[in-house]
Amino acid sequence: MSESKSSRRRDRGEEEEARPARSARSRKVKVMGESEQTDGQRRELRKNFRALQRTIQETSVGEEMEDPESQTFDTVRDQNNELFDQVRYTREAVLDADNTLIISEHARKQVEKLVQVPKYDAGRLISKLRQKCNTKTGGDSSSAHFDWLRLGVEAGACYNTVPSRVSFLAGPLHAEYKPKERKVRQARVRQEEDTAEEERPEDVKNDKQSNDGDRLSAVETHIKVINNTLRRKSKDTKNSLVARHSEEISEATDTDSRKKLKKRHEAHGGEISVIPLLFNPKSFTQTVENIFHFSFQVKSGHASISARTPEQAARYGGAPAGPVTQPCVAPNVAIDARQAIVSLNMRDWRKLCEAYNVESCDVPHRTGSKHARSTTVGSKFSTPQSDR
Repeated sequence: MSESKSSRRRDRGEEEEARPARSARSRKVKVMGESEQTDGQRRELRKNFRALQRTIQETSVGEEMEDPESQTFDTVRDQNNELFDQVRYTREAVLDADNTLIISEHARKQVEKLVQVPKYDAGRLISKLRQKCNTKTGGDSSSAHFDWLRLGVEAGACYNTVPSRVSFLAGPLHAEYKPKERKVRQARVRQEEDTAEEERPEDVKNDKQSNDGDRLSAVETHIKVINNTLRRKSKDTKNSLVARHSEEISEATDTDSRKKLKKRHEAHGGEISVIPLLFNPKSFTQTVENIFHFSFQVKSGHASISARTPEQAARYGGAPAGPVTQPCVAPNVAIDARQAIVSLNMRDWRKLCEAYNVESCDVPHRTGSKHARSTTVGSKFSTPQSDR
C-alpha cells in the first residue's frame, strides 16, 4: 500500500515537471510596440488561434471536450493558454477571447453531464399525471375529471423527506440556516454647533415677522444692506472724483477730449476698494459672511469685481490698487458666467486690514446672532471678543 502511494506521488511529480512553466505571466510582460513582436509572428499566431477554433467547432473535438471521462478538454485549454502567452497586441487578444468563450461553453456542458440530480420532462410528467389521476364517471370518456385530491395525497409524501444528493450554496437542505446578524446603526451625535440650519440666500423668502439675527430674513436684509452700501459708496466716490477733475475736463482743448475724460471718469470713477467695503476688522466671521453674501450680488449681475493695477490706480484715481468693485448699470443684461474660489484665513484677514488701514467696515457691524464670534485686529491678534 505504501509502494502504491509513493508511486502515485512520483507520477504526480513527473506530471507537474512535464507541465509548461506558467511564470511568464507572473513577470512584467512588454506589450504593443515594446514587445518587438514582428508582423510575421503575429500572423502566425492569429493563424494558430483560428485553426484551434475550427478544430473545436468543425470536428469531433468539441463533443469529446464535453465528455467528463476524456482529457480532450484539458488538452485544448492548454493549447489555447500556450497561444495566449504569445499575445502582445489587442487584435490577437480578441481571438483568444473568442476561443475562451467557446471553451467555456463546452465546459458548461461537461458540468451539466456531471450533475447527478434526476431531471424530469414537463410534457412527460403531464402525460403521466393524466393517466394516473383522471377518473371517469360511467362509460363516457367526456365526463372524465382530474382527481386533485389523489394528486395531493401522492405528492404530499415528497415533502416529508429531504431529497438526496442535492445541495445549495447555503449548504445541504437539512443544515440549519443561521441568518447573519446586522449591527444596528447608531444615530450620529452632532456637536452643538452643528444644530444651526444651513441657509442659502438665493432661496430666502420675505419674512418680516421677526428681527432675530438667525432668521432667513436677516440674511436677505444683509444682502440688501451690502447692495445699498455699495451703491452709495460708489456714487459718492464718482461724484468726488468728477468734481476733483472738473478743471482737467474743462481745460481740454477740444470737445472729443472732454468727452473721453468724462467717459473715463464715469466708467471707472465709481470703482471702490473691496477691502474696506467687506472686511470687518472686529470680526473674521462677519468678514467671511460679507464676502459670501456679496458673491450673490456678482452672480445675479448687480455688481462686478476686478483687480486694479497700480498703473490704473494712478490713471483713474479713487480706489487704490487691488480688488475693486462697482454696481452694474444694467443687471438684467446676460453676462458670461465665470467662477473663482476665494481662500481666506485669519492671518490674511489681519494683514489685509492692516495694509489698507481698515478701522471700520463700510458694511455695518451686525449684532444679535447667537452664533456670531469676533476677533479684533490689533496689537494682540489672538484676543477674542463677542459681537456686541
